[in-house]
Amino acid sequence: MIIQKNIALKSFTTIRIGGNSNKIYFPESLKDISRLKKILLLPKTLVIGKGSNIAFSDNGYKSDIISLSKYHNRHISIIDNKYISVSASISCARLAKFCHKNSIAGFEFLHGIPGTIGGALAMNAGAF
Repeated sequence: MIIQKNIALKSFTTIRIGGNSNKIYFPESLKDISRLKKILLLPKTLVIGKGSNIAFSDNGYKSDIISLSKYHNRHISIIDNKYISVSASISCARLAKFCHKNSIAGFEFLHGIPGTIGGALAMNAGAF
């Protein structure tokens, strides 16, 4: 796991604004994520993916951040021909392409949504 302190948050968002972080954890495996359980339970801990719908203050973010940008457990699979298993770090566009390739309808709207499946679920992406 990589841990960085006082790093510019603008490099973690698509709109490129924001001050510095307190501390950012970059888990690289499920074991690393498991080690972060206590931090995840803290009230202001923030988990980010591609940063496509987030803006940080120029004053920075004073609590810890967990970035999934280096977490490489990215899978999409079909289970029992009726379920799709998707890692939170998969991009919305990648899931849309996977579904199209496998003749699964209903996921076309994801193609135009930036970010990851985890972020899309957390913010209810695509709902008006």
